[in-house]
Amino acid sequence: MRTLDETTRALAAETHGVLARSALLAHGWARTEIDERLRRGEWRPLLHGVLLVDPEAQLGGWAELPFEVRLHAARAYHGPEATFVHESAARLLKIEGLAPDDGRIRVRLPPAANGTSFRGSRCTRSSSGPTRAPPSMDGRSPPRAGR
Repeated sequence: MRTLDETTRALAAETHGVLARSALLAHGWARTEIDERLRRGEWRPLLHGVLLVDPEAQLGGWAELPFEVRLHAARAYHGPEATFVHESAARLLKIEGLAPDDGRIRVRLPPAANGTSFRGSRCTRSSSGPTRAPPSMDGRSPPRAGR
């Protein structure tokens, strides 16, 4: 059985174990290898084309997944132009006094983006053109707690 290579393992570590199927294919994984891992339950599908490859990750429903896992899954699903907004942005920035986490990730997509809400997310569209995330939220990995 093939193990995660160093590059794929490093990428998964940056994204709390969340990887897009397309990223795995780009790193040389065959569709049959990916499907076999999913069939055996070693990996878990989170969203269409988005997988959880971390065997240590908490299993359960979407809302029970750690916030960071849900963030990375939403970013992998919606693409790099997705910006976290509302309660999701506030949690990401560690703002205190928020209501308990309801499990939903709220994102804003640029007007031309092809994205839809999925159970556990809420999408809005920017009416003023493409939006860019602030530098602390842009890129592969949202800030981690304690940094």
